[in-house]
Amino acid sequence: MDRRHWMYKLKRSDDEYLAGLGGFLKTAEENRLKKGESYIWCPCKDCENCQKKNRFIVEEHLIRRGFMGGYTCWSRHGKTLDRGGVVSNLNKDNVDSNNKYTKLSAVLKLLNLKANGRWSDTSFTSLLEFLNDMLPEGPKQPGNDIDVYLAPLIEDMKTLWSPGVEMYDAFSGENFQPPTMIYLDTGKLKDGKPVREDIMEMGIRHELAPVESPGKRTFLPAACYTMSKAEKTKFCKCLHGVKVSIIEGYATEEVIEYCTDYLQGVTSIGVPISRHEGRLVGVGTIRLKKVIPSREDFQLAHFTVLQHMTIIAPYINEHKRMLEMANRGRSKRWLITDHNKTFSQWLKDKVKASYGLETMDKIVQHLGSGSEHLVTTYRGYDISGYTFYTDQQDHKKIWELKYDSIIIPLFKCKWVHNQHGVRVNNDRFTIVDLSTNGYVSEPFILAKQATQVFYIEDPKDSRKHIVMHSKRRILGVDNVEDEEEYDH
Repeated sequence: MDRRHWMYKLKRSDDEYLAGLGGFLKTAEENRLKKGESYIWCPCKDCENCQKKNRFIVEEHLIRRGFMGGYTCWSRHGKTLDRGGVVSNLNKDNVDSNNKYTKLSAVLKLLNLKANGRWSDTSFTSLLEFLNDMLPEGPKQPGNDIDVYLAPLIEDMKTLWSPGVEMYDAFSGENFQPPTMIYLDTGKLKDGKPVREDIMEMGIRHELAPVESPGKRTFLPAACYTMSKAEKTKFCKCLHGVKVSIIEGYATEEVIEYCTDYLQGVTSIGVPISRHEGRLVGVGTIRLKKVIPSREDFQLAHFTVLQHMTIIAPYINEHKRMLEMANRGRSKRWLITDHNKTFSQWLKDKVKASYGLETMDKIVQHLGSGSEHLVTTYRGYDISGYTFYTDQQDHKKIWELKYDSIIIPLFKCKWVHNQHGVRVNNDRFTIVDLSTNGYVSEPFILAKQATQVFYIEDPKDSRKHIVMHSKRRILGVDNVEDEEEYDH
């Protein structure tokens, strides 16, 4: 018998309704006797399972007033919840007890379906109303039936404690049985003398023992993790001053992710799990602009591209050999400087001389001919599992050079001076002085070479910053299975 039909669609004088009501009262009475109680929860529209009555009053209420809305599971009257959180024993209303979704994952799945299917709000609301009518409804709180909810948990705890559960160690390739610690959180307790005395009786944390003073006042020592107001202020100031990335970027998302990476068991809320899903190749994110850079910057950027392309390496070696043969006796420094100044034009001339011939690779021809002078710039860029931002004052630190159909992203960086601005302290933290400036003549790098770091202001010296490496999440994105293999 379909409960939704007879409980809510039929007249309460109908024989089918009265027959269904008889079945409900039988179930409720059996549950009452099983629990040794004197009364039954009344699920009528007015009582709503908040008042207990004898069987005859419950029957009268349900004939005169009808059932409360959505109460097809009868969970307060003997129909319990299984481990999957779905109602069992629903007569002919068969429900699959192998539920693989939690409330959160189910909501996310539904929202994902809505987005992918481009459903309107109206159609999505209709679906939710249908699901609400179709699925059984349980009580909002377990109340006196808390044992029903805790029973599966207690069984699992007993199994964990004895005999235990074997786990597989992928590194050693062996099974092992981990030590078990069962932690029960009984709610937040206010710290005080009784709590400290209980701790002493348990024989732990002796440093927190209450100290009696002559004036009958009791001093409670602070725990090692307790911070003073001044320490809290310093800590918050330190977090506020976290600077992101190699290009002095500031990004709330990355700061949050960085902090949660080092807090075990904490996940970020309201921040996407991965904004790089499906795109490890470079892509600009915010503030696209087209600019014509200075001639000096343009030549430096173009030379950087040529220097880091494997396919150009044979031509670099050829040019260096040619310079060495034509300038015997010159120092190595002079030869490097002259190579840097003349290589781009030399390669361009060589490409021009090869037009119409099959001897030169097409990519070499594109790169050697030079980039378009109109450069695309961004304030934000996603690449290799990282998100980079420029500082707020500069729009010209993230470039895209276009060589015909080839687009190559570069970062223009301000480098810390290696000799005067970088040191490793006794705790093996890297400390940098961001006010120093090094490698002015080599400001560009390929965007894919950049590794994101966080700069945390040194509480002892505001001029110095501690370098902490960011964690990227690229495994499983674009079929990446090994980070080291991807990097090489």
